[in-house]
Order: sequence, then C-alpha cells, then structure tokens
Amino acid sequence: MTATPRTSADDLIGSSTGAWTLDPAGSSVSVTQSTVWGLLKVKGHFSGLRGSGRVQPDGSITGTLVVDSASIDTRNKKRDEHLRSGDFFKADAHPEIVFDASSARVGQPGLALEGTLSVAGITRPIQVPVEVEGSGAETVTLRAEVSIDRA
Repeated sequence: MTATPRTSADDLIGSSTGAWTLDPAGSSVSVTQSTVWGLLKVKGHFSGLRGSGRVQPDGSITGTLVVDSASIDTRNKKRDEHLRSGDFFKADAHPEIVFDASSARVGQPGLALEGTLSVAGITRPIQVPVEVEGSGAETVTLRAEVSIDRA
C-alpha cells in the first residue's frame, strides 16, 4: 500500500472540476461526546450516508451530505435508542441529518466550506474546515472535523 501525497486545496479545485459522488463504502461519519463528568468519551458512527458535490471551473463548490440519523451505532443498544429518540436526533420525525455546502474558500490547510446543517428539524449556518488528504484521477480524500453544541 502506498500513501497518497497530500494535495493543496488550490490543486484540488484546479484539477477536480465536475460532479462528485460520495463513496459510502470508503466514507465515515462519526461522533464523540464527553460524558457529564468528562471522564469518558462516548464514540459512535453512522452507517447510512450519501452525498454529492460539484466543483465548477471557476472554483465554486456546492454539495450535500446526507446521514441517516437512525443509523447511529455506539455499540450500546439502549443508548442508540435514546439517541434516536425525541431527546436527541428525533429520527422518526427527522430521518436525515443534512449538511448543504453553498460555498467554499481556500484556507489553510484546506478548504472552509460554508453552508447549513440540519439536525432534528433545526437548521443553522455552519462553517466546516476540510483538509484535503489526497486525490487521484477518480478520487479525492477529505477530512473534516467540527464541534456542535446540541443546545
């Protein structure tokens, strides 16, 4: 296995114009939450996701990431049911968590995507820093991490 060299955001935008589709098998969305006392971190991941995006020749970027809110898995059935409930994701009424990227700007070390995040029926503007980890003729590897205050 060889590592893909890191690519700058400028290089990515310049060479990656066109439509892109998220590969669910090679993608992941996970969550980490500290417990009330901060002594333990609860980790989980979502198994249901899809997405697409478009990079225009002028460098503008739009896209959507859709996560199945009921697909949360923290390896604890009771906790997962609670997370799907009205206390958190409200998965019955709002089956999808959606990030809609409306614009992007080149930053350091990658891109800053701006858009909206919709969780449990609440939509808020958000900026997501995205690091370009690598790209090939048909693939792009991105990494993003964002903190969200559920209140």
